[in-house]
Amino acid sequence: MAKAMTKSQMLSSLADQTGLAKKEVANVVDTLVQMAYQHAKEGFTIPGLGKLVLQKRKARMGRNPATGESIKIPAKTVLKFRIAKQAKDAVAGGAPKKATKKTTAKKAARKTTARKAAKKATKKTAKKAAKKTAKKTAKKTAKKTAKKTAKKTTKKATKKAGKRK
Repeated sequence: MAKAMTKSQMLSSLADQTGLAKKEVANVVDTLVQMAYQHAKEGFTIPGLGKLVLQKRKARMGRNPATGESIKIPAKTVLKFRIAKQAKDAVAGGAPKKATKKTTAKKAARKTTARKAAKKATKKTAKKAAKKTAKKTAKKTAKKTAKKTAKKTTKKATKKAGKRK
C-alpha cells in the first residue's frame, strides 16, 4: 500500500496544477480548513468529496480492558466525515454512470401500461392457481372424511352385530 500524500506534497501538486504560488495555495487550503471548523456544527460540505457532520452518541455501558470492571460511558457529540457517492465511486473503482436518455411521454406511457398489464396478468394467474389448489384440497379432505365415516360406521355395525349374538 502506498504512503499517504503529505501536506507539502499536496500543496506543491496543487500549485503545479493551478499555476498559483505554493504560498497562495497553502493560504487557500488553510482558509478552507478554518471554514470547515467554523461551520461543522451546521454541516460543512465539500462538493464531490464529502460532508462534515456532528453526530450525537447515547450514553452506554462499557468495560475497562485492564480491570474488566463495568463503567458508564457518558453521552457525547462526535464529528464525522461522510464520503460523497462520487468520491466512493471514483476511489473504489465504480464505473461512472452513463448519461441516460430522456424518455418521451409516449415511451413512458407504454412502459407504465405494459407494467400494469403484467401486474394484472400475474394477479389473474395467481387467482386461478389458488382456486385450483383450493379445489384439490377440498376434494382430498372430502375423500378423507368419507373414509373415516365409513370406517366408523363399519366398526359400529360390527360391534352391534357382535352384541346381538
